[in-house]
Amino acid sequence: MRVAVIGAGAVGGALALLLDRAGHEIVLVERQDATAAAADRRRLTLTGAFGTHSAELATRRALSGAFDLILVAVKAQDTVRALEPHLEAVARSVTVVVQNGLEGASTVERMLTSLPHALTTGFVAGGLATFAVNRPSSDEVRATATGSLTLGTASRADAARLSQLASDLSSAIETRYTDDLASALWSKLLINQVNALPAITGLSVQEAGRDPALLRVLAASMGELLAVAAASGAHHVEVGPLDAALVSLANTQPHEPGDANARNERLARELSAAFGPTPNYASTLQSIRRGEATEIDALNGAVVAHGRALGLPAPVNAALAGLVHEIERGRPHFSPSAVHSSTVTAAVNAWFDRGHRALAWRLPTTTPWGVLVSETMLQQTQAARVEPKWLEFIDRWPTPAAMASASEAEVLRFWDRLGYPRRALWLLACARSIVADHAGEVPRTREELLALPGVGPYTASAVMSFAYRVPEPVVDTNVRRVLARVFGGVEAPWGPSAVRDAAEMRAVSPADPDAANAWNAAAMELGAVVCTAKRPKCEECPVMGLCAWFRAGRPASSTVGRKRQATFAGSDREMRGLVLRELRSIPGGVEIAFLQQHLDPSGADAERFTRAIASLKSDGLIVEREAAEIALAGD
Repeated sequence: MRVAVIGAGAVGGALALLLDRAGHEIVLVERQDATAAAADRRRLTLTGAFGTHSAELATRRALSGAFDLILVAVKAQDTVRALEPHLEAVARSVTVVVQNGLEGASTVERMLTSLPHALTTGFVAGGLATFAVNRPSSDEVRATATGSLTLGTASRADAARLSQLASDLSSAIETRYTDDLASALWSKLLINQVNALPAITGLSVQEAGRDPALLRVLAASMGELLAVAAASGAHHVEVGPLDAALVSLANTQPHEPGDANARNERLARELSAAFGPTPNYASTLQSIRRGEATEIDALNGAVVAHGRALGLPAPVNAALAGLVHEIERGRPHFSPSAVHSSTVTAAVNAWFDRGHRALAWRLPTTTPWGVLVSETMLQQTQAARVEPKWLEFIDRWPTPAAMASASEAEVLRFWDRLGYPRRALWLLACARSIVADHAGEVPRTREELLALPGVGPYTASAVMSFAYRVPEPVVDTNVRRVLARVFGGVEAPWGPSAVRDAAEMRAVSPADPDAANAWNAAAMELGAVVCTAKRPKCEECPVMGLCAWFRAGRPASSTVGRKRQATFAGSDREMRGLVLRELRSIPGGVEIAFLQQHLDPSGADAERFTRAIASLKSDGLIVEREAAEIALAGD
């Protein structure tokens, strides 16, 4: 056969040399924008798994006439540019597009619609190469593993001719025909999932598959692909290392999330190992090492694009494509732990974006003052209880200046039964300080926020992140639990520690400020509604497959003697609440003896009453007057 090869890189060069060795006439197509002087012939050498073969092959910058076969072996993003000069020759020939991705053949078919129909006497097919090759130099192709070529077309009218072509090529390389090109392309794309991690980490395919953190990432990305492929109507077929057993596994649809994770991990592990003992760094990393653009957008990016069209999120694939692009721009390779944390945060952020509780303070119109109020109210109080009170608060005191003139008693009466009433006085003191020292504007720096009454490291970080979009790490109990489980593999989080909290969160937060701020909110939401303390809903978790705790079998906490909050009934906290309730309803105060008799007619709780009065006075919530009276502070 007379064969033209457009794109004599690793795959194209290997095919050209294998076909030449089998006796076919080969023409290599040189780029028309190449700066070197045109040469009539070019020597290429094949070494490695297919044996050694060297040949001087004819070269052309423009194709004319018809060929028995045109092989297109350029990267997906280069297809249009590479074929435009040769479009009429392509129209007259059988053209096989051998490239990664899903759109190769369809892209060429769309290009041919610009020509008169009478010129199109050939047809276009897709080709899948499953051998492993690289290009140590511009004139050498090295095969690290043998494999086959699979041909397919979407048109049944061309099936017989393509099947015959597969037979004709088999003397050069094992070639198969498939009547389901779409499924074959998705199957090859599944194999190509191993490409991203070597490019991101600098590790080989095999090394990435043996690293526990990277294996979880690869399994998660494969799980997204399997979901999108199934929704697209594709079923996986045998291609290269995807043998019958793995095809059967890939086509299963587990009912339980845990079973899906096990399936994904087995596929990731076995496909990584299938590349043999010789370290394979995959084509994406090879492109980066040559200073060329990668085809990652046709690999992981294709999963994202098709998933988006079907309404199926693929955040892990999107994260991996983004990390590859960072490497292309010159960033050093990422560590396995950094890759894991990047995909976790991306997946949780995407989950948060798809839908979360529409809490009032999350509206973009919320002011920094509204954020400060919400974060103060949310300390040790559930969001469902806080929201109506927050709306009422903001309506009554929309600015620090509006609140600054209120009395302590007025604020405490408003606080009612929200709990921990010292927070009400802290907010009042904050409002007065903001008006006096900051011209009524909530401070923008961490140092100034920490100087406000009652504002600690957590609240300062929350205001910086949620109000001013400065990516300070925000760690509450919910976030601490997510960090402990997903990254630490333990059920229960460590105790609150401003230093450790910030360090743990910074270690996994995205570098992009917007993504880091989103992660603060998303991790908090995940811990509040999914990764809960008592009954975590792992089956609903967007990072179940990436979670170290879930992967370890959700082991119970080894913490001994965890402190439990005392029962409320009969506690000092209950008596404090009863005293405040009565004082809120009695403007001006009441005699202590009268109040004690009212709350403790039998006298059995005299000591508890005395302790409650003392602690409320110490906290500044009540004041004692002459004549043995007490009242709310400010009354």
